[in-house]
Amino acid sequence: ADDDDALAKIVCAANYVVARDLLGRSDVGSSLKHFWLAASIGFLVVAVDEYFDLHGEINGLVWQSMFGLKRTPALGRLDALVVAFYGAAGLALVAGHRGALVRVRGFLPCFLAGGAFAVVSILIDLFVPENHASIVVEDSAKVLAGTAFLLACGFALRSGYRRALRRRVGSDGRVLSRRDMDREWAEMVAQGSGPAAGRRQKGGRSGALVDD
Repeated sequence: ADDDDALAKIVCAANYVVARDLLGRSDVGSSLKHFWLAASIGFLVVAVDEYFDLHGEINGLVWQSMFGLKRTPALGRLDALVVAFYGAAGLALVAGHRGALVRVRGFLPCFLAGGAFAVVSILIDLFVPENHASIVVEDSAKVLAGTAFLLACGFALRSGYRRALRRRVGSDGRVLSRRDMDREWAEMVAQGSGPAAGRRQKGGRSGALVDD
């Protein structure tokens, strides 16, 4: 699971670079840039939390400092609520950028599968007595969740590069710089013609290049 998280951070950062430097200023490119920057920061926070066991420390601090209770195995299980908060924040981030992410083939199914495995892991941590079987199932769910999230990031990276390669070829067949891409995109949209305008008519405000 730790290896999956580390790879996910790297792929998230690569997705951010693609969205920032290769997709220009289209609505989808801008949305994906913000999404992958936030996702990279989020995975970094989770990695730091995992390394220093911050969710366990936060849980202990709440119960001891605010309520004067000693840490017990039952109270210790509630640190899963901190992990659940991370998951809720990630879900809100995806929901806020769903208009761009639905155009990334394979991303949402993998993300939802990862979320389902993560929920299973959290529920076991909260409600199932700790024994060999529960530990095996919980750890397996964590590994599957990490793998699914990594696959989602990988699909997005593939989609971003495919989209970027299509955008870098101008109407005259030459390879465009980032500034040229932005200028040609704006001209096509302003004229109401060309592939960009057609995609705007079909996809609404996004002006997106749909991954094929």
